[in-house]
Amino acid sequence: MIAKTLGFVLAAALLPGTPPPPTDLHDCATATTRCDGTIEVPLDWGSPSSERISVAFTFIPAKDADGTVAANRGGPQPALPEIPTIQQVLGPVLDRKNLLVMDPRGIGKSSPLLCPGADPFKPATIAACARSVGPRGAYFTADQASHDLEAVRRALGLGKMSYFGNSYGTLYAQAYAARYPNSLDAIFLDSSMVIGRDGYADQGFDARLDYLDLVCGRSKACDALPGKASGAWTKLVDRLRKQPDPEVTLHQVVTLREPAEAVLGRENVAAALTR
Repeated sequence: MIAKTLGFVLAAALLPGTPPPPTDLHDCATATTRCDGTIEVPLDWGSPSSERISVAFTFIPAKDADGTVAANRGGPQPALPEIPTIQQVLGPVLDRKNLLVMDPRGIGKSSPLLCPGADPFKPATIAACARSVGPRGAYFTADQASHDLEAVRRALGLGKMSYFGNSYGTLYAQAYAARYPNSLDAIFLDSSMVIGRDGYADQGFDARLDYLDLVCGRSKACDALPGKASGAWTKLVDRLRKQPDPEVTLHQVVTLREPAEAVLGRENVAAALTR
C-alpha cells in the first residue's frame, strides 16, 4: 500500500467551486497495485483561500484498464471499508476497469466530524455536537464532496469515469453528475434516492403515516386489525418515548418505518399492536 498526500495550489482566476488542475499528479496515478492516498482540498470550494481539509481515497488499477469506476455504497458511512463488497458487486467489470473509492468529507478517513458521546435519542448531546462542529458543518455536503471527487480524478490523471452509487451513494452520484457531466461516461444508480426540485434528497415519506394507512387498507389481514394503522404506530412511538422498552428500542422502531410495501406495512402494524 502507498499512502501519499498531495496539496493543491489554487489559482485565483478559477471559478468558485471548480477544482483546479493539479500542479503535479498524485503518486497513485502511476500505481500498478492498490494505492491508498489523500489530497488536500478547500473546506469551501467557493472560497479557494478557505481552510484546508484532507480527503482520503483508494485507487485500485486494473491491468490494461479501459476506464475507471468510482463507487459509493451508501450510508452515509465510510466508503473505504466497503471496498471488498464493492469488488464483489462489480465482479468481472473490475477485470478491465480501475476502481476509485473516496471517503466523503466528514466521514471515515476524510477529516471526520466526531462528536464523542452524541446520542440521537438525547437531544442535549446533539445540541452539544452541533455547537462543537459549528459553522464548518455547512460545508460537509454532497455538493462539496462532488468537487472533492473531481479533484481526486484530476490528481490521478483519469479520463471520464463511470459512477456506481447504491442507496445514499446515489445522492453523491447525482451531485457529481449534475456538476461534472463531462467527467462521466456512464452512471448506475441502485436503490436510488429521489432528489427534489430544490436539489435536496426527498425523504418526506418518513413522516407520511397516511401511506401506512393506504397500504394497510389494501391488505385484508391488515385492514381487519383494530383501529387505524397510523394510530397504532403513533401510540407505540409515544409509549416508547415515555417508557422505553428494554427489548424494543425507539431506534429499532424507526428502522421499520418504511410504509410503501404492503406486506411490510401489514407486519409493522401487527407488530405495533402486539407491543
